[in-house]
Amino acid sequence: MDGKFPIKMNLKRLRSDLGQLLRGVMTEAKELAAAERCSLFLLDKHTGELVSKVFDGNEASKEIRIESGKGIAGYVAQTGKLLNIRNAYQHPLFYKGVDESTGFKTRNILCFPICDEEGVIGVAQLCNKSDVTTKNKN
Repeated sequence: MDGKFPIKMNLKRLRSDLGQLLRGVMTEAKELAAAERCSLFLLDKHTGELVSKVFDGNEASKEIRIESGKGIAGYVAQTGKLLNIRNAYQHPLFYKGVDESTGFKTRNILCFPICDEEGVIGVAQLCNKSDVTTKNKN
C-alpha cells in the first residue's frame, strides 16, 4: 500500500444529497472503527484552508479552519498520505488548537485524504479508537 486511502465520489451526481451522504459515511466510519469522534474537513480551493464540515455525523456547529500544511490534517491534505497516530500530543505534527476550540481531548488519530479525479479535496479523521479488548472483558 502506498499510504493512500482515496475515497472517490461522483460529486456532480451526488451534489443535491452530498451533506446527507457525508453524514452517513462519517457515522458508518465512526462505528466501524469504534472511534469516539469522526470529523471531515473539506479543502477551500480559494484559501487553501481545510474547513470543518461534519463532526460525528452531524454538521459542524462551529466552523473550524486549519491552515494549509498545519497539523496532522494539513499534512495529510498536502501529501495525500494516510497517517495513523497512536499518541496525538506527542506527535510533532499535532495541532492542539482544534482540541482547545472544541473542548475535545484527542488521544489517537487515523487521518486519511478524500480524493477525486483531480487530487485531494479534503481529509477525514477518526479519533480515539476504543480499546475493543477492554470493552469485551467488561
